[in-house]
Amino acid sequence: GRINALGKFPQALVGANFPERPSNYRRYATMAKTLAGTSPLPFAAELWMGSPPWFLPTPGDEQRNTIVSLLGNGVRAFNIMMAVNRERWHGGAIRYDGTVNEQGQWLTTLLQTLKSIEWTSLKRDIPVALIRSNADTQFAIASSFEESLPPIASEYVLGSFADEGDVGRSLLDREDCGRTYCRWSSAIEKALHFAQIPYEIHGPDLDGEELRKYKAVLVPSVKRIERKLWNTLRSLRQKGKKNPRIIYGPNEPLADEFDTAYTADERKAPSGAGKLGPEAHADIKALAGDLGAALGELSAYWISPEDSNVECAAFRQTGDVRVLVITNCEEKDKTVSIALPRGSILVDPFTKQRIHEKNESAPISLSASQSRFFVVS
Repeated sequence: GRINALGKFPQALVGANFPERPSNYRRYATMAKTLAGTSPLPFAAELWMGSPPWFLPTPGDEQRNTIVSLLGNGVRAFNIMMAVNRERWHGGAIRYDGTVNEQGQWLTTLLQTLKSIEWTSLKRDIPVALIRSNADTQFAIASSFEESLPPIASEYVLGSFADEGDVGRSLLDREDCGRTYCRWSSAIEKALHFAQIPYEIHGPDLDGEELRKYKAVLVPSVKRIERKLWNTLRSLRQKGKKNPRIIYGPNEPLADEFDTAYTADERKAPSGAGKLGPEAHADIKALAGDLGAALGELSAYWISPEDSNVECAAFRQTGDVRVLVITNCEEKDKTVSIALPRGSILVDPFTKQRIHEKNESAPISLSASQSRFFVVS
């Protein structure tokens, strides 16, 4: 899951595998956002469909939710793996004779819809870049007890915290900076979800011109940060150019990725940058409010009431929104309202449901862990 640990390689990365059922939506969402931020073609190279005969097949609704949620988080193309039923494989979308079965009807509908709306031509407004440094986490991984423990012991410990993502994996690190960094990075992601601020995740190798396409750049920093990244942030503000808002913290970095100490002058923060408070990660709702106030209104499609576990992604074509992907990240049913421009109609291609805007909003029913794909007309 630590895609950015590959260093510069993600700049050429065009695909990632999603080979298992997502036990935690956030993990797949983070992988998709990282892929969207670091790849010219965010491509899900492997999406499994079906199961070996000694396992129950993944329900069709769950498989559809996985694909739709990945599309909503920035994946632009995907490859279905093991889609055809065969000896020692069942639950696929295609029968032995090559015809589409009931399980594959929704997949046919999705592919036809993506083709009709010219999916790969749609653009998504992403105003915020979340930069994930590797400096602290690399030192933490090097200090980890994981490699020295028997596999069954490490799997038992880490399995107990599987839902915590990188924070859970960092529990076996002897150095605390990596664990603290993961907590801050996770808290910022949760706050962005709560504030309904769209974002992409990038590694530390972006140059200044790549960062200028964003309205804001968020950079968690604890003890170490890559020297190139820190210098890029410090030199980013220039007259006559678009200058994104930089928010970092909770600390100024003390050393680079090789643990070489910065001088007092090198530790100085980027000009005009905002800094996160030392305890900001402890209150996600307050942090979301602070980020929202600092960054301003960044989305016209608001979910009400505010809910950090419901996400809305809007995709545009020549200025007009053509697709909305709305995801319920919790395992319980809920109904939310979404703000819409007057005259909007949302069409669910799978159920054929048409939802009309009324008083510039519309109710959206979401079952547990459901991702809904709407074509806007």
